[in-house]
Amino acid sequence: MAQDRDESRGGDQNTTESAEESDSTTNTTSTTTHSSTSSSASSSTSSSDSDEEEDEEEGEEGEEEQQLEEDAETRLDKLGHQHATLGGRLSQLLRDKAAAENVKKRLNDGLLRAKARIKAIEDKLEE
Repeated sequence: MAQDRDESRGGDQNTTESAEESDSTTNTTSTTTHSSTSSSASSSTSSSDSDEEEDEEEGEEGEEEQQLEEDAETRLDKLGHQHATLGGRLSQLLRDKAAAENVKKRLNDGLLRAKARIKAIEDKLEE
């Protein structure tokens, strides 16, 4: 978008420069012929027409830019919502993982105690 604006500005500058060149050319020859003066008038008319076209293009570009900004804000809002949702899910998964690890540790501790009891009972039976 910025590149388009830069290009259109560059086009504006070229148009202005060419209008100035034709004005300076016609000014030097306007003293000799009347037709040169009329070409100068027509170039200023075409210059004002191009100014109107440029204004319309800038208006359209402004509308397009505003629409793009609104679209970007909408996408940003959606991404923010998704980020919050995924963050909540991640937090819940981490809590679930910690709880599962605690259960696993308690089961392993219980298993070790049970094995120790079995070993103690076997030792008593052997005596």
